[in-house]
Amino acid sequence: MLRALLLVVIFLSGCQQDIEMSVVRFGLQSAPITLDPRMATDASAERINRLIYKALVDVDEKLETVPGLTTWQMITPVHYRFTLKPNISRFHNGAELTTQDILACYEYILDIKNASPHQGNLAHIKNIKVLDDTRVDFYLSRKDILFPSKLSIGIPSAASAGIGNGTFKIINRDSMATVILQRIADKQLFEFVHVSDPSIRVLKLLRGELDIIQNDLSSELIGYLKNKDEVLLQSNKGSTFSYIGFNMDDPLTSDQQLRKSISLAINRQQLINTLLGGRAELSHSVLPLQHWARKMKMPTFSYQPEQAKAILLKAGYDDNNRPHIIYKTTTDPLRLRIATVIQQQLSEVGIEMEIRSYDWGTFYGDIKSGNFQMYSLSWVGINSPDIYQTVFHSDSVPPKGANRGRYKNAVVDKLLDDVFSMTTDTQLLAESIDSVQRVLLEDLPYIPLWFEDNIAITSKRIQGYSLSLNGNYDALSKVSLVPVIKGEH
Repeated sequence: MLRALLLVVIFLSGCQQDIEMSVVRFGLQSAPITLDPRMATDASAERINRLIYKALVDVDEKLETVPGLTTWQMITPVHYRFTLKPNISRFHNGAELTTQDILACYEYILDIKNASPHQGNLAHIKNIKVLDDTRVDFYLSRKDILFPSKLSIGIPSAASAGIGNGTFKIINRDSMATVILQRIADKQLFEFVHVSDPSIRVLKLLRGELDIIQNDLSSELIGYLKNKDEVLLQSNKGSTFSYIGFNMDDPLTSDQQLRKSISLAINRQQLINTLLGGRAELSHSVLPLQHWARKMKMPTFSYQPEQAKAILLKAGYDDNNRPHIIYKTTTDPLRLRIATVIQQQLSEVGIEMEIRSYDWGTFYGDIKSGNFQMYSLSWVGINSPDIYQTVFHSDSVPPKGANRGRYKNAVVDKLLDDVFSMTTDTQLLAESIDSVQRVLLEDLPYIPLWFEDNIAITSKRIQGYSLSLNGNYDALSKVSLVPVIKGEH
């Protein structure tokens, strides 16, 4: 792959380019599914939507919930009041953002017929009452001391879901393959271009057809770009959580002993070292190490192929009766290589794994609909412990939430129902979240893999781009262009 890329770069290095240099172009591995913040859950949409819409709350670098559009107070454990901050920016159509827009947004999400994926996590909202243009009250059916952190969904105009009041406005979204935004402050245009093949993204960056690419690159491509004078490479630790998920309604993958064997058969550190270039950190929890609710000492598991074989044998499997599992992934070359190595590692302990790869839209649709046995994906932007409610509570099966594996465990449900009604003492909260995580590590509806580092490569004409812990695109609000000579490259 890398050799082919080099040949193409050499062949095209003297070509003339006729590119509109006033537009900043960002290459995306996957196009957003939708830019309606009430419906979006995929990574590309979440990151772009943060630029277009502002939410009631935000998250700081310590992953703690802070005021966004509003401040708030807990009137009682089941009654919260949110107050719009003064002098907030207007919607991009000039209209004022009021509590009616907040009401319309959350009523839409709570309406079951709209099938919002956020509905399950907010189903305990019993009533929303607008007091005036700046104050709105939320009444809950149960205590939830982390309730404000759940209101991180961007607020669109009640008149149109495509109008926000963020630092960017939508210029064109006729096709999700190319989304054009305009920065409000200076009318700078930004184009988000879907280029699924990482080698082509790199090629387009080197030719000046893209200005920024971020993540989803093999270690070989990253190493190659390190030596290119025409681009700048930066990296930092990330909070994007990669995992393997299982369908708990499937007769095969619902077997906890089989999932346990798989977890012990995968050499995660080898995958990090060989395929990710060491640019990731092993994980045993959905929450990153930096999170206030993440305990430093918790159960772990490691690569133990002999124990994996013993578990399979005890479960009734042998060389004449090897379990056969279908593993779904995307067509991204790096994800396919990871899947191929996992396939080999599972084969060595007696598990046959068939790889099926799909374009992003088909793959993501299958995962949301439960059409899988085993798959791998990543969660981005994990800011609150309520991720456990969204992903593992039995009431959060799609379309209500993101319990795509159809996991049902009465103990986990009870822990999650109780945990957020406790004291505001963060230490006690962390203890409760740790109890949830310990059950999950025993049941293994997810096999935690790693937290991947963030990698960004920018052309020399881009100044001011920086990486955040969760890999968002917020720094685009500050980037500037350095004048370049148009012509030969």
